[in-house]
Amino acid sequence: MAAKVSVSTSTFYCQRALELCQIALLLAKTGKNKEAAEICMFISSLCAKSPRDNCKEESRLCRASAEARKNGRLEEANRLCLEARRICSKNYEVTGG
Repeated sequence: MAAKVSVSTSTFYCQRALELCQIALLLAKTGKNKEAAEICMFISSLCAKSPRDNCKEESRLCRASAEARKNGRLEEANRLCLEARRICSKNYEVTGG
């Protein structure tokens, strides 16, 4: 029963994580790295709640990105963030012309 609950709530956690990720990316772009790092740490905790293995890795990368951003290692933070977003099974980008 507990496994079914975690699977059904993971969709909710994923959706919140994606919404917060957009906010964190915007904050990082505007130089508000401390605020972005705080949000990324929370996102990491949401991703960790998913039963999927790739979400566990995404959580680890997101947390590492937040730590790097908090410590001023912005290039590393951006690289880790991009890596986390690439393995996210719910992440997608829609572009139009």
